[in-house]
Amino acid sequence: MGPECGILKEGLSKRKGVAIAAGTLLLLVAAALLTGFEASGEDEAGLSRFYGIVYESDDTRAVGEPVPGAEITTEQDYNLTGHYVNSTVSGEDGSFEMFLPGGDFKVTVMKDGYEPFSTSLKVVPGRDVNMDIFLVKKPSGAGVNLSSEKVSAELLQGESLMIHLEVMNTGTGTDTIIVEISGKMREWASLGEPVITRSSGGGGPYAQSISNIDDYSIGNVDVNISVPDDAQAGKYNFTIRATSQKDPETFDTMDIYITVKEKENEEEVGFVIPSVGIGAFVLSLSIMGFVFLRRRAL
Repeated sequence: MGPECGILKEGLSKRKGVAIAAGTLLLLVAAALLTGFEASGEDEAGLSRFYGIVYESDDTRAVGEPVPGAEITTEQDYNLTGHYVNSTVSGEDGSFEMFLPGGDFKVTVMKDGYEPFSTSLKVVPGRDVNMDIFLVKKPSGAGVNLSSEKVSAELLQGESLMIHLEVMNTGTGTDTIIVEISGKMREWASLGEPVITRSSGGGGPYAQSISNIDDYSIGNVDVNISVPDDAQAGKYNFTIRATSQKDPETFDTMDIYITVKEKENEEEVGFVIPSVGIGAFVLSLSIMGFVFLRRRAL
């Protein structure tokens, strides 16, 4: 074998060694990258941190108390056959956090007692997104209307009167409504048993409970008023209040006015016309006059 063959063989051996070394290096780099990927957090894998706080608010977006237990859901159209969905729940301080890939998302936040919240979100890979969310409380759903055809009356000492009340549940869903009498002269009044299409319960002379009244249904309660014989003449009033038990801050009131007049004294009169009628009375007088004149003539 000539010297040229020896040089060629040596060159091939060196190239083979370099190739093996390069292949080994590539394997080591790949292993390192794989290990680094597994050890790094999701945010280092191209995901973005989406975080914020859920607050209670009014329509003006004024910041109120944090809302714990709100469900935050993010949804992204992933492809024609499926989509990407992620969800979490706000903590005691109202905070939340999740990791999302890049793209456009729909964010929905729900919590019992609050109006649903929905907005859009654009996520850039590797960039955190901070968003505070404001939930508006739902209306209580309670409503009460108290009405009567008669809210004033004139009574003599010792007289009585019954006033018919109508109590309407103007809220949503069934409710229990408490009807009460208050005022300085409430001892003159008492409430009868309520009448509705469902069950009702008593609460004493000054309060009645109208239970399970449907929305926009009416319960009826009578107010019985008795003026004492020794009541002073003058003007009096007391208040009727109907209160929702669904929301005690929801109520309606009505004032009833009573004017008390003194009884006229019944005086004895010397001559009382009989109840038999004026014709018989005149005839009686004529007969009496005839008898009187005849006796005088005799």
